Amino acid sequence: MKKILILPIFVITLLFVIAPFIKNDNIENFPNGKNYVNPDNMYIEGNFIFNKEPILIKPNTTYTISISRYYVDGGPFEFIFDFYADETLTKRLNEDDGTMDFDIPTNTYYFTFNTQSNTNYLDFYFSNNAGLSEIGDLEDIQIEEGDVFTDFEPYKAKMFFGSMDFFIILIIILTITISMVSVFYYNKYRDKRTVINTKKGQNNKLRRK
Repeated sequence: MKKILILPIFVITLLFVIAPFIKNDNIENFPNGKNYVNPDNMYIEGNFIFNKEPILIKPNTTYTISISRYYVDGGPFEFIFDFYADETLTKRLNEDDGTMDFDIPTNTYYFTFNTQSNTNYLDFYFSNNAGLSEIGDLEDIQIEEGDVFTDFEPYKAKMFFGSMDFFIILIIILTITISMVSVFYYNKYRDKRTVINTKKGQNNKLRRK
């Protein structure tokens, strides 16, 4: 019995130990903070900065985009947003330095939009007037819920610990463990009954003699 439980207990313990340090950095997850812009999901090509994959967003929700003047000044600037219902493009939004609002104290351009009832993904790209060559230098751009922009916060990925994937793996391990224990006790009970029945058979034979 102890040998049966050693492996599941070890796996569960290991899962709880390492899970808090694993990032579940997946486009199918909402961020763990307020900022939806993940630099790891972006790349530079020519004079634009693109998403690698559309990001998950909420339907019927107000979002505000804010971007530092650093990325806007220096040439014609445009921000293109494509809204999707799963894989179907439902709307395209174009903004530029002439249509966006500008906050003088923080040197921040910003604008607000509302998602449609069937919107669940957003793809976007914008002019790289800052001349970035490394995407790791990308900061001071934020997409957040609400109708006002707030101070920049770096993207925070969901952690594996406490995620749906974590609980699915945990349930699978527990199910396998319970099945193994059940089989162990079933076999033990069957063997015991076999011994008892064998002894009864031997006793009956002795009585007949």
